Amino acid sequence: MEFFAKAQPVWVRGKRFEKNVTAGFTAKVNAEKGQRVEVKITCSAYYHLYVNGVHAAYGPARCAHGFYRVDVLDLTEFVVPGENVIAAEVNCPNVNSFFWLNQPGFVQMEVSVGGEIAAFTEKTGETVLCCLSQHRVQKCERYSFQRPFCESYVLTPGWEDWKLGKNTEIMPQQPTPCVPLLERDFPAFRFPFIAPEKKVAEGEVFFDKNSTWHYAERHVQEEILACIGGYQRKELTESLSDELGAIKTVKNVPCEEFFCGKLNLKDGQAVILKFAGENCGFLTAKLNCREDATVYLCYDEILDENGDVNPLRFSIHAAVKLKMEKGQYDFLGADPVGVHYLKVVCIGGECEIENLGLLETASPVPITAKFEGKDAELMKIYAAAVANFRQNAFDVLTDCPTRERAGWTCDSFFTGRAEYAMTGKNESEKLLLQNYFLPESYPYLEKGQMPMCYPADHADHNFIPNWMLWLVLELEEYVGRCGDKQMLALAKPHVEEALEYFGRFENENGLLEKLPGWVFVEWSKCNDLTQDVNYPSSALYAGALEAVARLYDRPELFEKARKIREEIRKEALIDGHFHDRALRGEDGKLRVTEEVTETAQYYMFFFDVADLERDGALWDELVKEYAGFEKERISEDKMYPANAFIGKALRMLLFDRFGQKEELLSQIRTVYLPMAEKTGTLWENLTTHASCNHGFASVIGALLLKNA
Repeated sequence: MEFFAKAQPVWVRGKRFEKNVTAGFTAKVNAEKGQRVEVKITCSAYYHLYVNGVHAAYGPARCAHGFYRVDVLDLTEFVVPGENVIAAEVNCPNVNSFFWLNQPGFVQMEVSVGGEIAAFTEKTGETVLCCLSQHRVQKCERYSFQRPFCESYVLTPGWEDWKLGKNTEIMPQQPTPCVPLLERDFPAFRFPFIAPEKKVAEGEVFFDKNSTWHYAERHVQEEILACIGGYQRKELTESLSDELGAIKTVKNVPCEEFFCGKLNLKDGQAVILKFAGENCGFLTAKLNCREDATVYLCYDEILDENGDVNPLRFSIHAAVKLKMEKGQYDFLGADPVGVHYLKVVCIGGECEIENLGLLETASPVPITAKFEGKDAELMKIYAAAVANFRQNAFDVLTDCPTRERAGWTCDSFFTGRAEYAMTGKNESEKLLLQNYFLPESYPYLEKGQMPMCYPADHADHNFIPNWMLWLVLELEEYVGRCGDKQMLALAKPHVEEALEYFGRFENENGLLEKLPGWVFVEWSKCNDLTQDVNYPSSALYAGALEAVARLYDRPELFEKARKIREEIRKEALIDGHFHDRALRGEDGKLRVTEEVTETAQYYMFFFDVADLERDGALWDELVKEYAGFEKERISEDKMYPANAFIGKALRMLLFDRFGQKEELLSQIRTVYLPMAEKTGTLWENLTTHASCNHGFASVIGALLLKNA
């Protein structure tokens, strides 16, 4: 498909492989009243588009290595009669991440007015001018291990003049290689404004200039940075983590009052604001600095034990720094963040802040399902499940909108069910699956392996073999929901290679043994019991084999799956419980270990190794004794308990499969109501120590739609 008639891909000369470069590309066009103004645009990572200084779009939708999706944007509603300035702010991280791919910088943009091309990118830069951002700090720390760079700004009056086509130092451009282009194939979003609801604390802080504390998370460590990319400490212009650690809270006084929309902070003052629930978007504010000041916008999903916001709690730099000279500023953050509590800190000077909040990023696909339940608690859980889905489906289905924003499989198996139940479509899931199956191979991975999340760079060669199997299961369900035969054909080479790959790890009994990579069962004791023969992984393998048998007419795989299931029963079922693993001894013999986990039992029922007819007593035990938030139980006669991801989710799906509606609703209330009440979202774990907004948990909404 031809997208551009004249535009060529370009980038700032000499900057194509440089890290964390933000460039501006502007075009002036004239339009008459009512004329359609259209922009076609794509780039190596992401852009924000402005019309006459007003934010209009963000994109593009993410794609696989070597492919780029083109956004076609109707900007007519933003233009005025006469001259208009179209400005694209484009960032190229040029580091490995789970969010944006490590690909050299380029932008390709074409503006048409009334169907006639009025401006386009090309090497001479005659109609689209280029400048470099002088205000976003380039040499800063990564945001997290999974995401590129944090946001820190040095603002001076007129910092956004380039968006209006004035006071700009024009930079030379260079053409870049042409790249394969695809249509966006996903709706666009409108970015509504969301304001904080309440002020919940006021306090005093001071900046300890003598602090020697240094952040120690993996994404700032030199040996890891050498692999994933980023600036080493000696290269940094500043260390945001060190600054955040040097901000000491002197006083934090709780309060509970309506937020009027305006703050006036002086040196050493801080305020904590609360949104109605966790939301995701771009931080935005109008700031009037009466004196030079530095404002830190610190955020988190929860308050800590002191009722404060800890922006470094979650292995991320959950803060935006604004160092400002005296003047007025309209600020919009570059990257989407997840915010429930927002702490605004002023160091030095005085600053008045208005219009503080988020431009929301969420699924553009309307929620069409109507939850008819009248139970207030279940309605609250359903609303939380919808929030989880919306915030994790801005383009591809993601695990969380905070630490990673990554398209993980297994997570998406569950979220895909929620998407269809809530929207009647699978637009976001289609995007994720298409990205997985587009490339012939994946950087850093062996033939037959597939990424654990994608689009992503796995320079450490890490992958989760189990997630390849969940991807096959999801493919079958997706095709069953949507009838997408093209996706089936696109996936076939990868599925065949995966089967061949797993065949290399079948032992003499047909079970998987000594799988490489990060063998993942769930966030619990299960993940300590994955070698040598992990019975939940083999049960999953049997389920994937049957999915392939149905998808691609491979009847011999049904028999193979049956034999695997019977072998698991023969080896792992001891005294009425399925054990997790067997170890290969020095004598070459396999011996089943004593460890038993709750989640292993759910795997067996979910993948038809166990059933109610033969294993009814085991199911009854699971129903009665593992009903809530169990603490770790290590006595010989008890199982290690399940966590939210994914044991509890499997448990809920099994209640639904077995028609145990009353038990299902009771369990949903027990497990998920505390989450919904605390954050307005559903969590990765049963506690708040990890993500409090994980896409997979939206499947609870699908179960409520069906059963409540």
